[in-house]
Amino acid sequence: MAKSIIIDPSKNITKVSQLVNDKHQVAATIGFFVGLVRWIGEKPEILVRRRTAKDSLYDVDLSGKNEAIGGAQSFADLTNGYYSSIAATIVREAREEAGLDLSNWRKEVGLTESPFVLIPAQLSKEDGTNDLALIMPTRFYDSQRTSVYEEKLKSGAVSWLTADDLQNLTVPIISLRTRVMLWQALRYVELDSVIHLL
Repeated sequence: MAKSIIIDPSKNITKVSQLVNDKHQVAATIGFFVGLVRWIGEKPEILVRRRTAKDSLYDVDLSGKNEAIGGAQSFADLTNGYYSSIAATIVREAREEAGLDLSNWRKEVGLTESPFVLIPAQLSKEDGTNDLALIMPTRFYDSQRTSVYEEKLKSGAVSWLTADDLQNLTVPIISLRTRVMLWQALRYVELDSVIHLL
């Protein structure tokens, strides 16, 4: 098991604060998300979850709306690899929020340090900080379904949206940024699949 690169994160707080105050660097929060895409006939669909938390970056209640599967890194996710820390976050979030097991995919990343695609979507906030979201587009078939996924699907905690759904503004999604990010991930997997058929 790789040793954590974080020994005492508090030691860096003063330095980071100074850089931000001197306007050398922008303070940012980062979230990692997974765009799991499947095909029903010829139409691709992307998996989303129904938000339950009421608090948000926008200071409004967004509970009940659809959002991407993922979130912030925890210290437990951090390792020495260039990609494996991000992979750990994505695997954990997919398991917690959707009941899907991506551990085989993570093993492959961990063993080979294989890079993977992350599509960025940035949001600049009024306090001068940035919120950066990165979504990894991949095929649903790279995951293993668990009974938790089946329960979440049945209860509506997770659901599938098409490209038409994402372009339909009456379909409730927590933000325009999330809507665009999900659409980009869906289109990426769709295009990637077409390229592999050529």
